[in-house]
Amino acid sequence: RVFNLEGELIWSFQLPSELKFLKGTWPIYGSTLIAATEKGTVYAFDLNSGLLVWHTKSDNHFLYAPILHEETLLFFTELPGGQKWSLLPMNLRTLELKEAIGPFDLPLSGQPLRSDDLLIFANQTGHVTAIDIEKLAAKPKWTAVGSSGFRNSPNELNDRVYIGNEDGLVVVYDERNGKKLNEIDMGSTPQTPIRVKESSPIGVAIDNTGGLIGFEVKMGGKKAWRYGLGATSTAQVVELYQLSFHSLKKLNFTSEIRGWTAWAPCQSSHVCIIDLKKGNILHRVDVGGPVASKFAFSGDALWVDVKDKDGIYLKKLVARPHTD
Repeated sequence: RVFNLEGELIWSFQLPSELKFLKGTWPIYGSTLIAATEKGTVYAFDLNSGLLVWHTKSDNHFLYAPILHEETLLFFTELPGGQKWSLLPMNLRTLELKEAIGPFDLPLSGQPLRSDDLLIFANQTGHVTAIDIEKLAAKPKWTAVGSSGFRNSPNELNDRVYIGNEDGLVVVYDERNGKKLNEIDMGSTPQTPIRVKESSPIGVAIDNTGGLIGFEVKMGGKKAWRYGLGATSTAQVVELYQLSFHSLKKLNFTSEIRGWTAWAPCQSSHVCIIDLKKGNILHRVDVGGPVASKFAFSGDALWVDVKDKDGIYLKKLVARPHTD
């Protein structure tokens, strides 16, 4: 389903019952939205009208939504036997599949991260690997080994890669060479990708018991706080946003806290806004149902994927405060 910024449905597309769309962020090529299924079917839709521009089917089993590099789509493809995967390039001009790159070990820990000219991915055996996308060589640029398996996608900030492992550690690697720079003991296992932002002193993640945990981003930093989110959200999503005094006042906050805040699903049908410095709750936004997958700011709106009584996932518009 595709909506405009006024909350109106522009168009929708229903897959055949035997197919399922891949998880992850779908690439946009010009004015074309590209979506793929687990069983190897790829669709290209006109983003404005929803018309099917082209579609193609392969015999591959795709793991996550593909990424776009110039005029090449890169698919994460499971190899026969289920123990390995490879990176499969597709030329968007000809729709020709090129020679696969790999193989690499499964299982992958979430969708790989695209960062400039690198593709960075982790697996549940405790390895983090970076591939040079420009060269697309089977030999990785670097591989690092952690103390335990990883359960979520890596994230990056200022040439540093952040990822949580099963030992309850946030591990920080140098994006350029894979050197380990820091380990932060969180006391519980991060289940979501680590969220870090430029100028924010605190990074966050949701742990395996449904708590929001914050840590100091600085080198030598430590766990800062933990906030229980109540009913565990299946969405498992958290974002960081910077608010001003005026935006807090507009939402009728009683606190004068300003600056960086964390937003996460809580209490089954709310989004909680947390002060990053102390881990205190500032406000709860009732979104009218459980958050199904994610939420994001766009224009002057907070967009939330909400599951209704019939089990259908809908985009719901919630009034948004102005931000700096």
